[in-house]
Amino acid sequence: DFDLEGNGKFKPSKERQIFAHVDGEVERVFVNHSDQVLTNGPLVQLKNPDLELQMRTVEGDLNTARARNVAAIYASSQGFAQQSDKIRNSQEINESQKTIEAKTAQLKLLEEKQEKLLRTCPIDGTVTTWDVEKVLSARPVVTGQLLMTISDPNGPWEVQVRMPEKRMRFLDLAMQDAEKNGKGYLEVSFMLKTETGTTYKGKLYRSGISQRTELDPEDGAIVRLRCIPDDEEMKQIVKYTDAEVKTHVKCGKESFAFVWFHEVVEWVRANVWF
Repeated sequence: DFDLEGNGKFKPSKERQIFAHVDGEVERVFVNHSDQVLTNGPLVQLKNPDLELQMRTVEGDLNTARARNVAAIYASSQGFAQQSDKIRNSQEINESQKTIEAKTAQLKLLEEKQEKLLRTCPIDGTVTTWDVEKVLSARPVVTGQLLMTISDPNGPWEVQVRMPEKRMRFLDLAMQDAEKNGKGYLEVSFMLKTETGTTYKGKLYRSGISQRTELDPEDGAIVRLRCIPDDEEMKQIVKYTDAEVKTHVKCGKESFAFVWFHEVVEWVRANVWF
């Protein structure tokens, strides 16, 4: 048997990571680890004093511009006004109107920013981040910082594999053979480190193969694979989100020498012959 080995994780297919969209400080955390959450439910409330100050400043400028605009319109409507005054009032109306438009647009952007201080849940699911309330409470955060992860344990699950880049040629050839034979997938076996000694089965389809390589801190250059566990197997698995797995993608049969030494041959080809 010619199997390609890769490390990975067992996790729900439906998962969302919640990030901070603006800088701020965590004012309140509404959930904790393992809590059930609903779509659009509140997760974290941030506060940003600088943003609040900017909004008050812009609101003050806007009110001043509106007052100038009203006064200029009133003055220009008086029949006894001099021609020079009418010209000056007209200029004041135009300038104050432009200021109103600019400050209104600026205030709208700040309000949208303020709305992002409340992070809500994008899906129905479960909070999988450990001790999230303790970790986040009263903590300063920056834009793009990960706050927590929400997963749907009641939906489908998958095995995400980090396949070393150097093995992808063999996987691609095996997938091509499977497609020519009308199979359309490669069989996969995997073992969870939470259940060592028990092997489960699954499938790898062409759509589950990433089209790009990545640099992983543990496995080096890798290509991500998404394997689907068999339905019957899923009934037996005790599910832990992000449980480490060791996966074998079955790529047919080859000679004993090829199975044991193919990576040595590939290394020689890449580093000696080339």
